[in-house]
Amino acid sequence: MSKPEKFAVIATCLLGLAGGFFTINTVRADIASSNPFPYSVETRPNGYLRVYVNPDLRDSSQRESYASAQRMAISNLLADGQTEVVTLQVTFNQPITLEELRDLSNRTGLSSEHVILAARDDKDQLHAIGQRAIPSAIVNTDELNAELNSRGLRLLGVAVIRGRIVASASGLGQLANDPRIHLVDVMPHILAKELAMKQGVSVDKVQVSVPSPYWDLLSNGK
Repeated sequence: MSKPEKFAVIATCLLGLAGGFFTINTVRADIASSNPFPYSVETRPNGYLRVYVNPDLRDSSQRESYASAQRMAISNLLADGQTEVVTLQVTFNQPITLEELRDLSNRTGLSSEHVILAARDDKDQLHAIGQRAIPSAIVNTDELNAELNSRGLRLLGVAVIRGRIVASASGLGQLANDPRIHLVDVMPHILAKELAMKQGVSVDKVQVSVPSPYWDLLSNGK
């Protein structure tokens, strides 16, 4: 699995999918930042909104601008004092072990929902392995080991996780200050709430996907 191709939607269009139709709109988000980041919205036939945030993380200045926006958003969430549950994506500076992720989860209350692990093949090419998280062990190690063996890969560790955490000093605050973490991205939470309010739908019907800078950091030697 390679890094997804980045895309931009130029105008509103109507596309067919599985016998139905959904609309895609490109807008710009000025969320917790003076710098706008583009995102596209798909309105599904079932009423769900699928949102793709598309900052150009290949560009170091936009990468830092995006990271700065997330730091500001986290500060605002913590200052708000509502201790709401926040959907987020975490990118590590370097892959961490599953045991380290379990320890981090125990200390901060982080609940992982999806885990992306980094691995290399015998030519030292980088690969990503995505797994749905399980409560008892973070990932199914039997399935993981079987995939590693079948593809001839050497596991590096956990690179990115998607999950939830309470917006408290001991939860989100502690997570954001962990030196092993490059980026705590709360755009899935912020944008879902904003679009749910604008579109008049429940927040659980808004699914926000954000890119991880992990692969761009590697390609730029950082």
